[in-house]
Amino acid sequence: MSATIGKDGAVVVDGSTVTFIDSWALNMNAETVDVTAYGDTARVRMQTFRDWSADIEGTLDRSDTMQAALLDQFEDGSLSAVQLQLKTSASAYWYGSAVLRSGSVRSRVSDRVSVSFSFDSAGGLNHT
Repeated sequence: MSATIGKDGAVVVDGSTVTFIDSWALNMNAETVDVTAYGDTARVRMQTFRDWSADIEGTLDRSDTMQAALLDQFEDGSLSAVQLQLKTSASAYWYGSAVLRSGSVRSRVSDRVSVSFSFDSAGGLNHT
């Protein structure tokens, strides 16, 4: 098995690649509950629900259909879940339904104008 190289990645929203995205992060966790009972000598926990979220970041490009559509959800558009793919190569990626949680546009006089979006899961996470 060889190492996975970041340059082969991409972000796809509703079937369209989002341009000028240069990083993404997939955050996975499982909720736990305490089921410690009388007589136990240590805490006992069980996993309940799986959860995931994702963050993407890149350079602002309002001419990109998907960047514009994501920004529009905050400006005056309809809020809706999207089908999100976080690719590590052309054929390997995580995917699932997600809702947009936040967005940010940052400008520095000495740098590019950047854009970022954060998503929360709206269902299970899959990998192919």
